[in-house]
Amino acid sequence: MKKTGRFYVYLFINIILFLLFIFSFVSLIYPNEIYNIFVQHIEDISYLGSSIKMLQNIYALLIIFTLFMCLHIYQHQFDKNYNTPQIQFSYNNKSFRYKNVERDEYKDTTIISGTIQNITEQPFDYVQIQLLLLRQKQIVGVKEYFFKEIDALEEKSWILWFNNIEFDSVRIKISTRDN
Repeated sequence: MKKTGRFYVYLFINIILFLLFIFSFVSLIYPNEIYNIFVQHIEDISYLGSSIKMLQNIYALLIIFTLFMCLHIYQHQFDKNYNTPQIQFSYNNKSFRYKNVERDEYKDTTIISGTIQNITEQPFDYVQIQLLLLRQKQIVGVKEYFFKEIDALEEKSWILWFNNIEFDSVRIKISTRDN
């Protein structure tokens, strides 16, 4: 996960909610000690004393826990929908079926992997998978993967990795000696 401004905001909010939760929980167990420590000394500061008195309630504990869970659900949904770039894959060869073509992002590396299956009754003695990475329909990277042979109806996995390339679509070209 890249450390963006959103990450630090979530981290700050999580730390504050966690500390409020701990304070509220401890103040439910030891209400007189918390009152003596905090409220007597800061009662002169407007709203701070009443805020601490409010945190000494079971409802405050439930509200903090609910806020914490809502934040994490929102963060999970946001990361799932927007953090992972959507990629469009296009294929050119009708002799093969493509399965499990995926993109995985790591710190400085993008990995594209998948499986191809020969759906014809004909074996191929040479198969080349060429990935063209495109950004706004311009080629920004090319990698190739080779199979020495692939039998009829055989399935093989492949994996290719790229360093520090930003792209929005992938064109997968499969070539054999026949075409």
